[in-house]
Amino acid sequence: MWMVRESKIEDRLRELMLDLLPAERLYLYGDKAYVSTFGVMGAYKRRAGQQLGQQYNEYNAAMSSCRIAVEHGFAHVANLWSFNDFKSQMKIGLSPVPAYYLVLSVKSQVSFNELGEAVVP
Repeated sequence: MWMVRESKIEDRLRELMLDLLPAERLYLYGDKAYVSTFGVMGAYKRRAGQQLGQQYNEYNAAMSSCRIAVEHGFAHVANLWSFNDFKSQMKIGLSPVPAYYLVLSVKSQVSFNELGEAVVP
């Protein structure tokens, strides 16, 4: 949870969304660490002694498959560019982690042909 606080994502989301009506807001879909923050939603949970309805189970399954795809993307970038991985002690505020990640994500998707021209699959 400390990383959520360190990132100040909740403050940024408030700045961007607070003046909008709830139906107009965009939300991030996060795991358990993020669910209790403004602008972030997570999986529906059943209440004690009750079953979760089929519609909610289907929503959770669909969102879970999207999260898996995103997590695989993170893993792909981390495997190619391990210096930008959280475990390598990159520090929010001390290193331009978001800028590195953006550039490395793009580089991960681009290859070059024999003429040195960029090829995007």
